[in-house]
Amino acid sequence: MRKIRLFFLGAFLLSSALFGKNLVLTSISSTYSLGKELTKGTNIRVESVFGSDTSMTMTREAIAADSFVPPKEKVDAVIDISKIWLEDNLFERIRQENIHTVEIDASYPFDSKKSMLFFNYDKEGKVIPYVWMGTKNLVRMAAIITKDLIALYPKETATLEKNLVTFTGKVMEMEEYGNKVFLEVDSAEVINLSPNINYFLNDFNIFVEERTPEEVTEETVKKIMDETGLKVFVSDRWLKKKVVKEIEQNGGSFVVLNTLDIPMDKDGKMDEEAIWKSYKNNIDALKKAFLK
Repeated sequence: MRKIRLFFLGAFLLSSALFGKNLVLTSISSTYSLGKELTKGTNIRVESVFGSDTSMTMTREAIAADSFVPPKEKVDAVIDISKIWLEDNLFERIRQENIHTVEIDASYPFDSKKSMLFFNYDKEGKVIPYVWMGTKNLVRMAAIITKDLIALYPKETATLEKNLVTFTGKVMEMEEYGNKVFLEVDSAEVINLSPNINYFLNDFNIFVEERTPEEVTEETVKKIMDETGLKVFVSDRWLKKKVVKEIEQNGGSFVVLNTLDIPMDKDGKMDEEAIWKSYKNNIDALKKAFLK
């Protein structure tokens, strides 16, 4: 995994020349991509305070840095997932500058009539934050964001509602594509080395045998494959090259699924299409491994 460095690019390019009114900020790739998709054709400006060089796990450190300078103009809202990801503290920082800024938490519907997201938990009982990797969660996150944006910008209601319908349709198409791909293979089963990707695997009905990265060594690869009868290892982090080579020499494959912890890059900025690209790439990478 490449080392993430913090390049603040002139205090994150937060200038009045770049941003105008109706400004909504975010700090992680998934919520940026969601926000951009849902506000197409409106006068709402969704911007990330970071470029593509700041990973999700580095946001708190980056926001606390001396080089972080909040925008001088009014910020209407911050889209985050702070209910389940405490490191996502952009709202806390922006709120210090403007008491009127609203938090849009895409992981939590404050309306009790709305459906909650599905959560997976780690061994310590903490919610695994990569909720957008599940298609059902992705639709619910979009609904939460849209509802709050309509409350903030009622004149944009028609376009926002239309965008939500379009977004939901695209998610369903991606889900259909993935399900079709995995039904075509003989066995959609994997050895999963990371709980972070369970949302994706669960929603696409991929059978999982769980192991930890520490269990998978050059010496144990063949034994694990023999015990499970499986040949595809998946994770969100790279294994050592020697271990990957051993997997391949035994007829297996190793696939790294993209959680968007590290933003996709487009011209130095977060890629607006990251949600769709990550889903498509993850599905295709697994298909290739299953067909090997």
